[in-house]
Amino acid sequence: MILIPIVAFVVGTIVGSFLNVIIYRVPRGISVIKPSSRCPSCGTPIKSYDNIPILSYLILKGKCRVCGAKISPIYPIVESLTGIVFLLLYTKFHESPLVALKFMVLSSLLIAISFIDFREKAIPDALTIPWIGVGLAFTLLLKDLPILQVLLATVISGFFFWSLRLLFSKVILKREALGEGDIFLLMLIGSFGGFWGVYICLLVGSIVALLAHVAFPGKLQGEIPFGPFLSLGAFIGILTL
Repeated sequence: MILIPIVAFVVGTIVGSFLNVIIYRVPRGISVIKPSSRCPSCGTPIKSYDNIPILSYLILKGKCRVCGAKISPIYPIVESLTGIVFLLLYTKFHESPLVALKFMVLSSLLIAISFIDFREKAIPDALTIPWIGVGLAFTLLLKDLPILQVLLATVISGFFFWSLRLLFSKVILKREALGEGDIFLLMLIGSFGGFWGVYICLLVGSIVALLAHVAFPGKLQGEIPFGPFLSLGAFIGILTL
């Protein structure tokens, strides 16, 4: 039925709307529950009819209804991206709805982490560490992947890349080479996707990061946020499971 994929997309945009709240508030230490959404320029609470994913942005032409301040296009981008991701995951795992749900949870975290890391050059622990346990619990309950393999992937990836970070940061480069947040992100991906998820996310993420550095050398000087590249690789790994 065509209705169910449409529902998957719509649910994704709604989740994406909440991810926008997370992306804005978590790095600032603000509760994601209270206060309600409001214009960052004038502080006016946003009415429910002005908070419809994607549509409200188009109807308001990207401006606040009250003060006319421009609304960042990041909001509809996150909503659209999450909708598309949910649609792809439903298409891939429609015969196993709970497995689809599991990877929708992971993908939602990856989207929030990517936009935060790109903007702040940091990955909040609140979006990785507690969710590693959730990933392991999902795998244990669903048995979609061997739990021992997933547990080993989580622990080994964390220990291995912590060791690499220590080696490159303290001995070889003598500067920060891999952020602590990236290590927890790899463990998060391992807890949901096992060794395959970690392998593909590193392979694809490294290649895309290298290509981006070559294509935009002036814009990627200094510290490169690796989270978005790892997240892209992880999502590709999910689709190839």
